[in-house]
Amino acid sequence: MKAFEIKKFSAEIKNRNEIKTGCCTDDVEPESVVKFATLEAALEELKKEKYKPTCVYMGGAVPFYRVTEYMVECYEENEDGEFVSGSDFDSVYDFAFDAETDEIKIEFDKRFA
Repeated sequence: MKAFEIKKFSAEIKNRNEIKTGCCTDDVEPESVVKFATLEAALEELKKEKYKPTCVYMGGAVPFYRVTEYMVECYEENEDGEFVSGSDFDSVYDFAFDAETDEIKIEFDKRFA
């Protein structure tokens, strides 16, 4: 059966041009937040402010951006609720580089605006 789980992904990214939606999905230990029976319910929950992605510049000897994003992982699970196959990801937010302000903006995906 299908499962739709909100997970918190994090990454440390050195090149800000690499910051885009899904850039954190290589996180090998994402934090499980909550599971839903439908994609629609999961995406509706993901619209809440507490799930808005963050991107923080961390200066120092080796500067980087600490990026956190919440995404819905869609996958097949068995009757015990264990992962079987899949791992498609969806988000309601997009990262966008603003050349005018030289900053990274986080905006609602146009599908949900």
